[in-house]
Amino acid sequence: MNFEKYVNKLPYPQSTDYAKYNIYFRGNPAILGTYRGITKKERDAVKQEYPDAVAEVATVDQKAFAEAINAYFVEIDAIKKQFWSDFAEEVGVSQDHPKFGLLQRLAWDYGHSAGYSEVYSYAVDLALFLR
Repeated sequence: MNFEKYVNKLPYPQSTDYAKYNIYFRGNPAILGTYRGITKKERDAVKQEYPDAVAEVATVDQKAFAEAINAYFVEIDAIKKQFWSDFAEEVGVSQDHPKFGLLQRLAWDYGHSAGYSEVYSYAVDLALFLR
């Protein structure tokens, strides 16, 4: 089984990716007008040019952030579904078996911290009981 196809390609969303920043220059708000409500990328460019500048989160686009997190977990669910479908086909067990859900839960609980290859290893061992 090729476990590389069970990797979420989406980066985990960070609230800072959806934040707007204000930049302060040693407490001098006179220059602030140019740098109000800027993005993280713009903030990083200003901080590189003015290392003494202080960045402050002004707002976070909560809706866009929540949508990104939702998309990330939808992708994880799709990957899991594909993994279990591939597993059932490869090992020759039916996903309709009454104990297949139990196999999934046990294999996931024991192996997910080490990755899909470990989940697969536990699941193969447990699949013997479904035949």
